[in-house]
Amino acid sequence: MMKKWMAVAAAVSVLWWTGALLGSRGNEAEMASGSAAILATEPMETASAEVERVPGELLVDLRDDATPEAERELARRYHLTLEETGPSSHDIKVMKAEVSEADEDAMIEGLSHEPLVESAEPNYVYRALAVPNDPLYKYQWHMDQIHGPKAWDLGQGNGVIVAVIDTGVAYEDNGRFKRAKDLAGTKFVAGWDFIHRNDHPDDDHGHGTHVAGTVAQTTNNNEGVAGVAYKAAIMPIKVLSAQGMGNVGDIAEGIRWAADHGAKVINMSLGGSGFSRVMKNACDYAKQKGVAVVCAAGNNGQQRVSYPAAYPACIAVSATRFDEEVTWYSNYGKEICVAAPGGDTRVDQNGDGYPDGVLQCTISRTDPAQSSYELYQGTSMASPHVAGVAALIISQGIKDPDEVREVLQKTARPKGSGRGDIKYGAGIIDAAAAQRLAMDRAGVRRTLELAGAGAVALLGLRIAAGEALLAGPAALVAACGLWFAPSGWLPVALRHPLAELDTWALGASAQANPIVYSVLLPLVLMVLVFGWRPGRLVAAGLTLGMAAALSDAALFGSTDVAWIPGTAGWLDGAWLLGNAALCLLLARAALGRGRKS
Repeated sequence: MMKKWMAVAAAVSVLWWTGALLGSRGNEAEMASGSAAILATEPMETASAEVERVPGELLVDLRDDATPEAERELARRYHLTLEETGPSSHDIKVMKAEVSEADEDAMIEGLSHEPLVESAEPNYVYRALAVPNDPLYKYQWHMDQIHGPKAWDLGQGNGVIVAVIDTGVAYEDNGRFKRAKDLAGTKFVAGWDFIHRNDHPDDDHGHGTHVAGTVAQTTNNNEGVAGVAYKAAIMPIKVLSAQGMGNVGDIAEGIRWAADHGAKVINMSLGGSGFSRVMKNACDYAKQKGVAVVCAAGNNGQQRVSYPAAYPACIAVSATRFDEEVTWYSNYGKEICVAAPGGDTRVDQNGDGYPDGVLQCTISRTDPAQSSYELYQGTSMASPHVAGVAALIISQGIKDPDEVREVLQKTARPKGSGRGDIKYGAGIIDAAAAQRLAMDRAGVRRTLELAGAGAVALLGLRIAAGEALLAGPAALVAACGLWFAPSGWLPVALRHPLAELDTWALGASAQANPIVYSVLLPLVLMVLVFGWRPGRLVAAGLTLGMAAALSDAALFGSTDVAWIPGTAGWLDGAWLLGNAALCLLLARAALGRGRKS
């Protein structure tokens, strides 16, 4: 019986890892804006939509049997200097030729009729498809810091609604308000104005429009700048006045309104120092409704994370500058989940001639009908980078807010003292790595659903034996958690793999604790129940599940185990896989004993 059960477990494991591999291939401003510097208020020149070529340079493809003497004769007659394009050119005879720009077309025509020439053409310019054509993108150093271009090859946030709870957004033409010109192609859904109590949450400050742009600015439109999740939809919620001020009652109502009307991510680039149970309850409500709540840590430069960021339901974000140091103004503390670019307008570390703020399109400070490209700084600017990445994660199939947080943390680039640093949290967000892990997990889950159905059918034949009935479900819970169950009624411990006990029990600062990410917990449990056959079989199942979870963390999670030197390197992988192997041996011993007793 045990051999057959182990065969079933092995089959499920093979299906699991196959699916994971296929999945990986298939796919505070304290109530006010930070300081800002205007980059451009006049219309900007747009990038040309014409075919680009290297000026004055042709590619000449000679016949492969062309002799050096024939090449020199051709070059002499056309007054050209032929140069090999690279090491392979010696065999395939593709040469570069410099000519005057005025003579390019005539030279191509003449060379095309030469018997020695297979083709002559301009040396066209191609660009990486994910790099936006927005002309001011080159000043958005912050998009490169989070690896935005690599992320956009994988997805752009399609179908996810992000609520921007702020000063409103310049999303419509309504009287004196006009839609910001670089939000022309951004999708919006209905929002609400809690200041004026109407359904026109227009921006009369500028802060909210700047924040919304970072999340989902219209991108690849030959205009202005780019956004993180530019195919996501923005839900504008106005809770702050033209002076950038608001009260807890309105903000809490805004949170609940967004959660009730389909938002999957909430961004709050606002904060204060007073604990409010009303606000905390609103954040808890949103999370229970399946919303990832992302908040700015605050701009006091103190070891005190502002509210609402400090509430457990929220993802608290600190701010970095160009050199990836946490900025002088950013608040910090044990509640920090991750860090993201917030800018520092005091310096120009990248040498582009402008202060290193976060660049986005917003409204003119003197006229809300006019658009302006401005550089802001603040944790207010860091938070929407994380909200945008959260939208990218959700678009790949990860729905649970706790798991969105986990993906953000597991894929962040560790800084400072490593995972759980009080300034960086898990590290600086990585949009590309986060999407890849989300895709991997979605692939694993799809496979688990299929494998689970097959395993249930096989195990159903052996229910009378008892071993499969006790060990099988325990292995499933320990390996992946009951993530598929409706949220709200299930204890959080059962929704997560056993290896993530540290994160949901002790917070982000305990992430990847080697006491938990090891064979230790299964061993302790096995010792306690080893003399009791049913308990031993359940413990064996949990141990098998732990083996699968540790293997997943090593192969797909880029997990940085605390206390192990280096950052998510081979030592971490060796620790995880070694303990996974020990778990398998422990489970085998328990199941073998179960067969005898």
